[in-house]
Amino acid sequence: AEDGIRDAQESRGLGDVYKRQPLCPREIRKNSVDVISVRGGNTVVVSEPRQKVDLSRYIEEHAFMFDKAFDENTETSDLYRNVCLLYTSDAADDLLCVDLG
Repeated sequence: AEDGIRDAQESRGLGDVYKRQPLCPREIRKNSVDVISVRGGNTVVVSEPRQKVDLSRYIEEHAFMFDKAFDENTETSDLYRNVCLLYTSDAADDLLCVDLG
C-alpha cells in the first residue's frame, strides 16, 4: 500500500489522500444519515438517497478514487506515518499539504 503512494507520487509529483471524518455530535443528535464510506483503502463512496418517478426509493453510489483513503477510525499518528513521512522523506522545499474541511 505504501509503495502505491510512492509510485503515484513519483509518477505525478503529487498524491491524493482522503481522511474520512466521523459525524460530529450535532449530526449524531440530529440523527443525520452517514452517506460517506471508505472502501478498499483507496475508494471513497458517497451514497446518495434518490427517488424514482414512481416514488420508489433507492441509493445511488458515487465512487471517487484516491491514492490512499482512510476511514474515520484512523488515528492521526497512523495517517502521519503512512502518508506524511512518505512525502516528506524525499521532499526538500517542494512539499505542499492542503487540509480541507
